[in-house]
Amino acid sequence: MPLAKKDAGLNWLTHAFGKSWEDWRSIGSEWLQQDKYQNVVRLTALKIFFESYLFDNRLSPLPDYFFTQEPVLRPNLVDCFDGSYSTQEIVLYHNTIVDFMDWVIATYYCVEDDYGEVHRQFANPFQTIGLG
Repeated sequence: MPLAKKDAGLNWLTHAFGKSWEDWRSIGSEWLQQDKYQNVVRLTALKIFFESYLFDNRLSPLPDYFFTQEPVLRPNLVDCFDGSYSTQEIVLYHNTIVDFMDWVIATYYCVEDDYGEVHRQFANPFQTIGLG
């Protein structure tokens, strides 16, 4: 677990890709702090999401833009996993990214209406997958 503790701030993201990734770095770091026991899994999932999905597909480093862009312009998340991952790891990391996106939307993209009900501004662009 030393790797997770060392990278919990996700500073590698802005060092590797530039300051424009600060919003995602900050959001991801905050999410990592939510569950210290799953930090290694969460850290790996975030690295896959930020590097193999967003960066490698040249998607915007801005979370606001990511959620407002046309869904048809987003690649399939499963396609960002290379052959080094087992099927079980793909499911684990994919579903961890889904959990991360649910948390991001609930934390940053919800509004309260006049009746006190909270509504999500965006749907999660990813769905959980299973082994079958």
